Amino acid sequence: MPYVTIRYERNKLYEEVWAEAVTTVAKRYGISDVALRKRCKQLAVPLPPLGYWARVAAGKKPPTPPLPKYSGQTEIVRQRFVSEDAGETDPEHLIARREFKMRPENRIVVSETLDMPHPLIAATERALRRPKGRDPRDLQTKGRQSLDLCVSDGSVQRALRIMDALVKALDARGMPLRIIELDKKQRSCVTLQGQNLAIRLVEITVRTERKLHVDAVSVPVLS
Repeated sequence: MPYVTIRYERNKLYEEVWAEAVTTVAKRYGISDVALRKRCKQLAVPLPPLGYWARVAAGKKPPTPPLPKYSGQTEIVRQRFVSEDAGETDPEHLIARREFKMRPENRIVVSETLDMPHPLIAATERALRRPKGRDPRDLQTKGRQSLDLCVSDGSVQRALRIMDALVKALDARGMPLRIIELDKKQRSCVTLQGQNLAIRLVEITVRTERKLHVDAVSVPVLS
């Protein structure tokens, strides 16, 4: 799946949008006209007013405003996905989200220790405290305000650290994890494009029964 680098240069963009309609220029960049207008706004590039191209088509020569002085950035660089099969491109919001994730400061890193846990993680840790007599290989949360986890005793701390990193990352992206009722059960959910997606961390374990052989039993001999 190839990616191409798209450069929006201020001077070039100014010349393009005053030489052709924004919709035409946008197609050349492989984005929508709304996205191109956004780029122009970011680079302080003026756009033709409504009715400008109709006047040009009528043989008139409306004035072109000069490119204003600007002390900000003069170029925007973006990565765009291009399908090998259909030549399709990713929507603008997906491109922006991918660029956000690619920044080093936005990487999701699981800490070695559970310091200053998220409130949901603290509640989950309390819910995971094993009642006396429960099988330590099958530990599941029961609290109404705890995340949906099912792990063994030995994996509790690692599971909490993983979920702590995930919950904090979702918060930073404006998609907080919430405990809601879904399918008549309390679920850990994140809302994405209007849909509630349940998130559950489950440790897969395999139980093996061992048969005890008589010759393997050591019986003390009384003298």
